[in-house]
Amino acid sequence: MSAAEPAFVVETGDDPWPVTLRLAAHLREVADSTAAVSAGFPEDAHTIALCSDRDARSLTLSIERGRVALAETPPADASLELTISYTNPLDVSRHRVVRRSAAQLPLERLVQSLLSPLERPWTELAGAFWARHRQAPHMPETLRVTAADGETSEFGNSAGATRLEITGPAAELAGLFRGRSLLTTALVRQTLCARGTWESINAMNAACQREGLGR
Repeated sequence: MSAAEPAFVVETGDDPWPVTLRLAAHLREVADSTAAVSAGFPEDAHTIALCSDRDARSLTLSIERGRVALAETPPADASLELTISYTNPLDVSRHRVVRRSAAQLPLERLVQSLLSPLERPWTELAGAFWARHRQAPHMPETLRVTAADGETSEFGNSAGATRLEITGPAAELAGLFRGRSLLTTALVRQTLCARGTWESINAMNAACQREGLGR
């Protein structure tokens, strides 16, 4: 399945919470990266309660073949109930099933796969990030990224007038292109290095924020 054909569609309501956007962004990444998970989707609609392990927040995850929807209201009759840590950045691995039934084991396996962290190379994440945000205001014409092991990816026009170069460990680069950190924060912490104009760096910050919110 190509990147243009996600395994399923992810929907949110109007004016969603930030945590809803972060969870939707993770689900879209799952949809873009694997077609196999769609084989486990039920034909009939099911609702899953995703309850915060810290406060009273609760999301409803609705699943049916080819579609996943998030709503900010608790379901009246959930097929499955989980607790999840709505942290920022969102750590989807921190979830736990608290109510289940034997009849819903296939659904539980599907939900567990949807909420599993994805292991993707930073180069793939950087390419997807660039494709989504390269047209944003003040983004550099050329983005060159180099990992600590020397692996390098370059995006955009190699002869562009504006250029931003970012270097650092692969794990830090992956977090940046997932929108889990800001470039300026990484520079202050000295986990990443960058060379370019402040305008380009600020544009990257804005793109990272949008990425983290699934926008």
